[in-house]
Amino acid sequence: MRRAGLGIQALAYYGKIAIHPVPMSTFAELMQRAAVGPVPGELMLLGSVLFNGGWVAFASFTYFLDRAKHGQRSHGSQWAK
Repeated sequence: MRRAGLGIQALAYYGKIAIHPVPMSTFAELMQRAAVGPVPGELMLLGSVLFNGGWVAFASFTYFLDRAKHGQRSHGSQWAK
């Protein structure tokens, strides 16, 4: 469940923008709804993609570093013996 946290938040944010107060009908409406104060919607969505993409890249990078350093781990716990 912890791994899906940012994905769930991103989907919830998109869902809020897409249906509140009424379902959106155009891409321009998405950009208008994503705006926060003086910050345009395009910049907000770009920031969201960069933020979430950065965390995905960081997680992937550290996952592969861990695999390279420690190798494939067995599925069973070493303490369960």
